[in-house]
Amino acid sequence: MLASLLRSFPDVFPYGSEEPERNGLVQHEIDTGDHHPLRQLARRTPVHYQSQLNTMVQDMLNKVIRPSTSPYASPSYWLKTRTGDYASGYWQVEVRPADRQKKVFIISSGLYEFETMPFGLANAPAISQRLMQAVLQDLVSSQCLIYLDDIIVHAPTIDEHNSRLKNVFERLRMAGLKLKLKECVLLKQEVSLLGHLIIPTVVKTGGTKLKQIVDWPVPRLVSEARSFMKLAWYYREFVSHFAEIAFPLHQLTEKGKKFVWSAECYAAFNTLKDMLSSPLILGFPDFSPSAGP
Repeated sequence: MLASLLRSFPDVFPYGSEEPERNGLVQHEIDTGDHHPLRQLARRTPVHYQSQLNTMVQDMLNKVIRPSTSPYASPSYWLKTRTGDYASGYWQVEVRPADRQKKVFIISSGLYEFETMPFGLANAPAISQRLMQAVLQDLVSSQCLIYLDDIIVHAPTIDEHNSRLKNVFERLRMAGLKLKLKECVLLKQEVSLLGHLIIPTVVKTGGTKLKQIVDWPVPRLVSEARSFMKLAWYYREFVSHFAEIAFPLHQLTEKGKKFVWSAECYAAFNTLKDMLSSPLILGFPDFSPSAGP
């Protein structure tokens, strides 16, 4: 049934590289006020990446960028991804025409401006969230959840799950939005999301963040202690009396305070590492009448 459902939405799951379909539900705006344009020089591209860079730019010229004569210019930074896939869901959001000259990158062949929203802009995640809310607003909570461009569809049975998937796909189709099938996880009892493992009755800790915490060396600087605290704080709901345990570390990282790694700090540091090194579970609340007061 799932295969049949996916085959009925070929426009939502396009095959190959095709131009992103833009929609007018939201537009990305860049308000620079009366600030003068900023212009920087192009960065050198390693010789062994130049051919790939030219191919990527040519492909993007057919989809999301155009040559520019803008007074703005930002150097480009080309990063190799795990999949080699540089396409972004953000490309389906248009940049307001008046602001396109502000999002310009420069390479040896010239200036190019984005017609659609590129990845990496400060407020791009918020715009992406706003778009998904507009597309799926009548389904959010009751049938699905949204985090930026991630959609989590939940259901008590497989049949109901397929029905809700269809509802989501229909909304995406109406908005002209696309999904990459290889990045979808379908009909699973356990899903990894934002450093957590989500299963039908509980949420577990998991992911690379936990390994970072367990392997974290004893901090020698305030910045290192703050970084550790940020990671540990992410899982605070899983640790009973987290604030009490972490209090010595919190005091240590206060602004203007001298860094002194005390026995209390060491004990708090090790306690948090020990507690987060073992599987931790949070149960979902039971609101059924049989659960009691």
